[in-house]
Amino acid sequence: MTNRRLLTALGLIVLVALGYFGYTRRATPPATPPSDQEEAGPAVIWASGIVVPAEHAMLAFPIAGRIAGIEVTAGESVQRGQALVRLDDTDLTDQVAQAEAALAQAEGQLAQLRAGPRPPQIAAANARVEAATAAVTQAEQNAQAAKAQADVAQHTLAQLQKGARPEDIASAKADLQKAEGAVRQAQAAYDPIAGLPDAGARPESLALQTATLNLEQAQAAYDKLISGATADEISAAKAQLAVAQAQAAAAEAAVLAAQARAEEAHAARDLLLAGASPDELDVARAQVSRAEATLRQARHAREKATLTAPFDGIIGKVYPRLGELVSPAQPIVAVGDLTQLQVETTDLRETDVNRIRVGQKVELTFDALPDKTLTGQIVHIAPMATQKEGSTNYTTIISVDEGTSLLRWGMTAFVNIVPQDSTP
Repeated sequence: MTNRRLLTALGLIVLVALGYFGYTRRATPPATPPSDQEEAGPAVIWASGIVVPAEHAMLAFPIAGRIAGIEVTAGESVQRGQALVRLDDTDLTDQVAQAEAALAQAEGQLAQLRAGPRPPQIAAANARVEAATAAVTQAEQNAQAAKAQADVAQHTLAQLQKGARPEDIASAKADLQKAEGAVRQAQAAYDPIAGLPDAGARPESLALQTATLNLEQAQAAYDKLISGATADEISAAKAQLAVAQAQAAAAEAAVLAAQARAEEAHAARDLLLAGASPDELDVARAQVSRAEATLRQARHAREKATLTAPFDGIIGKVYPRLGELVSPAQPIVAVGDLTQLQVETTDLRETDVNRIRVGQKVELTFDALPDKTLTGQIVHIAPMATQKEGSTNYTTIISVDEGTSLLRWGMTAFVNIVPQDSTP
């Protein structure tokens, strides 16, 4: 076994030396063109690589947050859609609840519009119409009374300014003469008993006092008619008229306001009985659509707080710890499908990429498997180069023919490729 290992090591050294010699010959053109028998390039192309699952992913959250739950551990099998790591989603859950409530309210308003008015709403509308109609009637009655008071005040002022009529003077004079006659009669009845001790308590005395008082009133009324109204009386009458007219105007304004309220009540009832218009239904449906969109956004935002497996596979590594704050795009979980491992080259140079083809057979060796040489096949060559430490490289994917059970994700691999231009 020791001799075999020694021979293998010597063979590898020879291959490396030949490869390096061939590469230096290609890098430094000869002074004269090579002959037909000379090779145009090295016999073997060397490249380093790494073992990766054919399907693997480095998962990260699209939002920042605090780790609230880690559901898996490294090496655990997971299925597509399985929850792996969760962020604290308390605020996001509250936003979902608010969006659900807003949607329920919008849907309820749309349902009410579609159902039309309910009996209690119709009864309330009728009651408002009746109350408004009664208010109009009362306002009209108040306006009529205020107008009547203004008319009386106007008539009183006019009478004061015009003075007494002849017939009023004649009537007042007749009342005065009648009162004078009554006093004379009462005086004549009182004179015979005037000397008696109880004269003051006799009916004749009371009749004389009453007749005398009536005479004074009749004289005052007659004198007033003869002299006419004073300036103060006319001013007072004018003031009373202004107040009465203002009250009448206010009463008329109250009638107009009551009529406007009655018209509004009638219009509101008619609108209620007519049901929702097409425009109102369109607006209500639009509100429901907006509420649905808001709810979808809230739920989608909450879903971002849970990291799930994108496919069936094995957890390679879980990076954060419970309670840690993480930022968007920060690596959280590595997951891969280990049922199919492959080698991905990392340093295949641009000078070699055109000398290999998809389908070519390759030899694979691994640091972790010093006694094993596996075979594989090129299944993909990257169409675009990558830059690494100033070198232009092309990534190549190589499937492993057999022996993948010995490989582990992340192992270092060495790829030996016989150039396409070196094959017969």
